[in-house]
Amino acid sequence: MSKSYKKALVEVLEVIKYLPDDEKKQIPKELIRQMENEKDKNYYFSLDRTQKFDIQISENAKAILANLFKKYWANEYELKVIKNKENINRYNAEQRKRKLYPVDNIFKKNNKKM
Repeated sequence: MSKSYKKALVEVLEVIKYLPDDEKKQIPKELIRQMENEKDKNYYFSLDRTQKFDIQISENAKAILANLFKKYWANEYELKVIKNKENINRYNAEQRKRKLYPVDNIFKKNNKKM
């Protein structure tokens, strides 16, 4: 497991401390224990409650929190919105790849002489 992921776990656990109790209870205790065991024991992170938390945490922590949201807190409507957004992002990424690597030209012979 990467060091940045272990640091992100520290950040996620800190954010979880500030969640309402009903939301905390929805996260399985085993998952919390696993995060506690795998976190970077030498990394200290504290949220500044006067600032938005999303500007204080790493991209890895945001991804972990997004997955927790999808799995434990999102309602059906929110899940549909998330899935639609993910589908749009996948489609756009695929279109960018097609522009970079056009498959139409893969098997055309190069007629240039050297």
